Amino acid sequence: MPEGNEPTFAEIAVALTLLKIKAGMDVEKTKIIAERIGLSKMGYELIIPDLERDLQLVECAMELFREMAAIEPQIRAAIARKNVGSWLSRFPKVAAL
Repeated sequence: MPEGNEPTFAEIAVALTLLKIKAGMDVEKTKIIAERIGLSKMGYELIIPDLERDLQLVECAMELFREMAAIEPQIRAAIARKNVGSWLSRFPKVAAL
């Protein structure tokens, strides 16, 4: 389990789900505003596709964290091992001092 107050992968997935919902509403709201103010087609094409792409990226991140939640202990253990490193790799540095 994560140490301290770190969020779990499942909590991150829930937060991303909420973000996806909010971002989806923002995209729809932007479309409505663009239609009401008569935004040109070029202006529309500059704004909306990027927002929709961002929404897709949030969906991908949400799915990734859902999948990672099942193996969270192994992932965190691998990250911890990577951060600690190997004493063997540090040995030449210490020996040179």
